[in-house]
Amino acid sequence: MKRNGDIRSFFYKAAKKPAAAALNPTPPPVETVVEEHNREDRAEVEEIADPSPPPASSPPPPPASKPPVYDINLLPYDPGERLPIKDYHVNDQYAIRKAYITQEMGLPRPGDTRWGSYYKTICSIITMYSSIHDVLIELGADIAYKDDWTKIHFVLGAFETFEFVFFVHLMYVILGYTNELSECLQRRDQDILNAISLVNVAKSRMQQLRSDGWDKFHKTVTSFCITHGVEVPAMDDAYVPYGKSARYARARNQKNDDHFRREVCIGVIDQISQELDNRFDEINMELLSCMSAFSPSKSFASFDAQKLRRLAEFYHNDFSNNNLVQLELQLDNCIDDMKRTECFQGLDNIVDLSVKLVDTNRHKVYDMVYSLLKLVLLLPVATASVERVFSALVIVKTKSRNKLGDIVLDDCLQTFIERDIFFQVDEDDIIETFMSLRKRRFNK
Repeated sequence: MKRNGDIRSFFYKAAKKPAAAALNPTPPPVETVVEEHNREDRAEVEEIADPSPPPASSPPPPPASKPPVYDINLLPYDPGERLPIKDYHVNDQYAIRKAYITQEMGLPRPGDTRWGSYYKTICSIITMYSSIHDVLIELGADIAYKDDWTKIHFVLGAFETFEFVFFVHLMYVILGYTNELSECLQRRDQDILNAISLVNVAKSRMQQLRSDGWDKFHKTVTSFCITHGVEVPAMDDAYVPYGKSARYARARNQKNDDHFRREVCIGVIDQISQELDNRFDEINMELLSCMSAFSPSKSFASFDAQKLRRLAEFYHNDFSNNNLVQLELQLDNCIDDMKRTECFQGLDNIVDLSVKLVDTNRHKVYDMVYSLLKLVLLLPVATASVERVFSALVIVKTKSRNKLGDIVLDDCLQTFIERDIFFQVDEDDIIETFMSLRKRRFNK
């Protein structure tokens, strides 16, 4: 089939149509002109029949003032700088309340979670319990969310139960006692000395909470429930789960004290204690103790060549028996050299020590010491990176991308997790690098 001209002729014809329409305007229909003349004649007849002057027209009403528009993203995060919600326009109070709750809650996306982020969320739920309750009530009465009223009413009912308040406070206590340890293990300065102490503190607090912490904890939960109007069940009564009938409770035959104290509270504490014992057993504690001997603080006051040699024995594939014999003497020479050099004075962590070794080219002189130092730096970072990978996997590998290969999935996870670094890369450099590749087809 032959084309009717090329693309240039198409635009030329399209441009000629408006010009032709302007030169030959279409005359208005005759019926419209006749109707307009008839309307004018009727108006003249009405004026002759009623010669009274027209009434004075009343002034137009002032335009209704529109409510001010607030940018939710620009609301102050500091509670001391916020205006009271009642000072805003009535139509905006609900949106302002939701924005404040969102800022306070700070719910992280799956890829943005870190150790300690859930502890912040639990604290926000406790401090903003009344505001969250009010928002749930307003959502349950809002016609815009009519399709979700069943879910909202169920969540609101569970939110008002003693069991929910009990679980939230228990998570608050457990995460609070282990929060410093979690943050210390992922801290970039590799504070190994404090990590050893915090492990022992966490184990001690769990044991103390299990033995004689129930009365104080139950009193705190009861006081919170009374303050916010939550019904407190008697510990001697039968336990009735939310949404279940009394017949179910009689068939289960379990008291509230047995459920909340023994099954939930003591059971969760025992699981956390067991997890701490499994992750920080005698071998791992010895590993952390040996790692602390590399600390350069206070002019290498914690240095111990025997501990560092013992640390190297954990890595059989990296240090042979011959290397272990030479390592101890090389450690003595390295530490004595760094104590005499001024640039190594005043260092506080292992990261700065590794940087100084590279800057002064001593990582080539003391190669085995530097290899052991890299292994010490790698261990805590790898532990925190595993948590971030599993958290980001929920976003990267979705149902629509469930056939990604290992190579592509690894590249996607790397760019997503380290996005702070990739945001600094210029897009033009990426395009230029991609265009210079001969094989642009990626491996599946």
